Amino acid sequence: MKKVCVLMSTYNGEKYIKKQIDSILSQKGNFKLSLVVRDDGSKDNTINILDEYKKKGKLLWYKGKNLKPARSFIELVFMVEPEFDYYLFSDQDDYWFDNKVQSAINKIDDRVPCIYYSNPELVDENLKSLGRKVYKSVPSNNFESVICGVNAIGCTILFNNSLLGIIRKYKKPNVVEMHDSYICKVCVSVGGKIIYDDNAYMKYRQHSNNVIGVKTGLVKKVIKFFKDIFQKRSISISEQAEEILRLYSNEICPYNQDFLKKVSEYKTHFFNKLSLAFSPKLKYSSLRMKIMIRLAILNGSR
Repeated sequence: MKKVCVLMSTYNGEKYIKKQIDSILSQKGNFKLSLVVRDDGSKDNTINILDEYKKKGKLLWYKGKNLKPARSFIELVFMVEPEFDYYLFSDQDDYWFDNKVQSAINKIDDRVPCIYYSNPELVDENLKSLGRKVYKSVPSNNFESVICGVNAIGCTILFNNSLLGIIRKYKKPNVVEMHDSYICKVCVSVGGKIIYDDNAYMKYRQHSNNVIGVKTGLVKKVIKFFKDIFQKRSISISEQAEEILRLYSNEICPYNQDFLKKVSEYKTHFFNKLSLAFSPKLKYSSLRMKIMIRLAILNGSR
C-alpha cells in the first residue's frame, strides 16, 4: 500500500480549517494517509484546533516562526520524513473531494521525478461555486515555459519521492519565489515531468483573507494584468534560475543549464531580453498570459 503525506501550512486559519482537515481525512483509496502541519505563528484559535486533532491521532503538527507561505511550505519539505511515496501541498481553507488523492496517484509517473496538478473549482467563502475552474485551457508544462512562468497551483500538487529526494539532497534554497513554482522549476530542470489533469477534485476557496488567490471581475483582472507587466517581482525569474543552478547543477543536463543561465542573465543586455521574450519555446495557454509574460520580460520586471 502506498504511503501519502499531506503537507499543510497554517496561519490564523480558525474560520475554515476544520472543514479542510475533515475533507483531507475523509480521502478514499488504496493508500495510507498522514497529515503533517506547520503552523506559521498563528495568533488565533488555530493551534487549539490542531491540538484537538493531534490528541485524536489524526495529524502531527508543530509551531514555527512566521516565515510566510513559501518558506513555511519549504520548511515542511525539508522537515517531513522521507519515507512516503507521495507528498501533497494543502492550503488551510479549501475543500477536497474524497477522490482527490487517489486520482492524483493514478496519474503520477514514478519512472522520473514527477509533479501532478489539476484544475480546481473556484468557490466563494461559503464553498458556493463561482461557475468555473481556474484554467480555461490546457497549460503548457514544457521546461522553458515553466522556468519563465509557472501555472501549477500548489494546493492541487502531488509529487513523488524521487523529486523529494533530489530536493533534499542539497541545502535549503535561499531564494524561493513560491513553494509550488519552486518545486516545479526544480522538477523540469532536473529532467522531471509535470502532468496536468483538467478535472476538478477540490473547491478552491476565494475570500478576502486569501494570501494567494485568483482575481475575478474585469477591473481586478485588468489591474492584475498591468501589475504583472510593470511591477517588479520580489524574486525574479533570473534570481530563481540562478539559485536552481547553484544548488542542482550536478543534476541538470547541459541544455537546461544553458537555458537557466540565459534566464539568470536576461536583464544584462536588451538583446538578451529580446531573445528570451520572443523565444518560440515559451508557450502559454492564453493570449493574455503570452502577452503579459513577454512584455514583463522586455520590461525586466519578470
